[in-house]
Amino acid sequence: MPGEAATAPAQPVQTVQASSCGGNIVTTPAQWSPGVGSCSIFGSKGRKVTFHWNVYGNQNTAFNVRGFDSKGKAYWHKCGTGGGTCVVPWGNVAAGVKVRGWTPGGAATIRFTY
Repeated sequence: MPGEAATAPAQPVQTVQASSCGGNIVTTPAQWSPGVGSCSIFGSKGRKVTFHWNVYGNQNTAFNVRGFDSKGKAYWHKCGTGGGTCVVPWGNVAAGVKVRGWTPGGAATIRFTY
């Protein structure tokens, strides 16, 4: 309309997929199989990180994620077996993600995202 300022068309909002970071581990019964995530995490006081994980193979396969206590000390957070969701205390720490898996027999693959 005359006298009104022209407005630019609305731009689409860019979103970041919540689970755009992750990785895979091939596990064996010999020992804990280590793995790393594809992204580092910049923590903050009281921060917790949610990991989603699936097992392909032996459903008794265990998954652990390195978390941090309130003083910044690293420890292995036990996520259980068979896949699911795991909330890991991270705290005020900037670090790469370390994970490990173990299967009681045969081999299995763990796929995880966070």
